[in-house]
Amino acid sequence: MLIKNIYKMNYKVRIASKHPSHREMYNLGQLPKFKVRVRVRFGSTKDLRACDIDFNTIEAINNTANKIVMKDKFLIADIDSPLYFENDEAGREAIKRGMLGEKIFFKIPFHSRGRGMVVYNTKEEALEQTAKGYFEQAQVSKREFRVHVMDGKVFCIDEKRPRDTSIRVEDRPEIKNMDSGFKFRRPMKSYPPEVESESIKAVEALGLDFGAADVGLNDEGVWIYEVNTAPSLRTKTRKLYQKALVALIYKKILSQDVEKSVGELKEEVERLSRQYDNWLDEQPLTD
Repeated sequence: MLIKNIYKMNYKVRIASKHPSHREMYNLGQLPKFKVRVRVRFGSTKDLRACDIDFNTIEAINNTANKIVMKDKFLIADIDSPLYFENDEAGREAIKRGMLGEKIFFKIPFHSRGRGMVVYNTKEEALEQTAKGYFEQAQVSKREFRVHVMDGKVFCIDEKRPRDTSIRVEDRPEIKNMDSGFKFRRPMKSYPPEVESESIKAVEALGLDFGAADVGLNDEGVWIYEVNTAPSLRTKTRKLYQKALVALIYKKILSQDVEKSVGELKEEVERLSRQYDNWLDEQPLTD
C-alpha cells in the first residue's frame, strides 16, 4: 500500500517558483522527501514534468494571473471586490457617468507588485487611457490584510502597516506593499470574521489549493482586492507554509490509500503529524 512507502523518502517536493523565498524550501531541504512525486506551484506554470500530486494547477494559476478573469470569478461567486469596468466602450461610458468616482485605478490584465497600474485623480484623465486593461474604483480602506489560506483554512494572517507611523492607511489608497513603504506584521487588534471567511471563498472560487488574499476593511465592510499565488514569504511565514504544506501532502497521500479504515487513517495522520512537528522543532528559526 502507498502509505507504507511514505518514509522511504525518494523524491524532494518540487517548488515551481522563481521567487527566492519559495525556492529556499527546496534548496535548503526544508521539506521532507516522499515516495510520491509532489509539485507545489507558487505562481508558476513552467514545470510540466509528470508528477503524482499537484498543488495549484496551471488552470488555477492562470485564473489569478489574468486579473480580469479573477475579477469575473469573484463576481460569479458573489465576493465583494472593488467595482471595475474593462477599457471598452461600455467601461468608458460608465466612467463618464461617474460610476467609479473621481479617483480611478487603471490596471493591465497581468499587473504585479504595483507595476502595470496607474492612478488617475479625475475621470477626464482616466478617459485618456487607451491601453488594454480595466478601470477600478479606488476603494479606500482603513485597514488591509494579507490572509494566507490553504485547504480551506486560514493558517496565517498579516496586517499591512506603514513603516512611517505618522501615515494613516486610509491616506494611501494606492498599492500597499513593501516597495511602497509598508510592512507586514501580525494584527495587533481584532478584526471581523469576514476577513477570513471572504478570503477562503476567494481562494476556492479561483480553484486554488492555497493562496494569499489581499483584503480591505473600512466602516462599510470587507472586500477582496486580489489573491496572490506567489506571495513573498518572511522566514516565520515560510515555516508556517512548510508545516501547512506537509499536512496537506499527507492528507492527499492518505486519501489515496482507500484500503485503510477510517480509524487507521486517523491514527496514521496523528503519528505523521507528531513526527513532522518533532522535525520542524529541530530546524533553526531566524528572521
